[in-house]
Amino acid sequence: KSEPIYMQLVQFKVVWFLVLAALLFVEGSPMQNGVYHHWEGVTVAALVSFTVKGWSTMYLLAILDSMLKNIGEAFSVLVIYFISVFHASFDDEYENETFITVMVVFLSVVAYLAAKDVVAKAEQYDRSQLKGGVKV
Repeated sequence: KSEPIYMQLVQFKVVWFLVLAALLFVEGSPMQNGVYHHWEGVTVAALVSFTVKGWSTMYLLAILDSMLKNIGEAFSVLVIYFISVFHASFDDEYENETFITVMVVFLSVVAYLAAKDVVAKAEQYDRSQLKGGVKV
């Protein structure tokens, strides 16, 4: 955290670019057909969406703690699920099992965060009950 956020992002993206370039050459077909072969408007929209999400996540991760970032990620999964179900351009239908799975992930993260304070208070109570290694 001693380096500024823009330096952290540049370091991360340079390594990411090198790994992607290596994978491009190993896989081979993008080099033959062209990297953007079969790209459509939906693909470009997904690229823009994931780019914005990635940069904002990296920024938030540098500023916030990892648990708040996990709540944001879990909430975004919930929002994406609702968009895919209720938006007119998607053919997905509401499935109770999928919704429950998404909610379990979201609520697990929230419950873990809520439990941190309770666990800290319990540890403090346990320490106050111990004197010299013997429980009073």
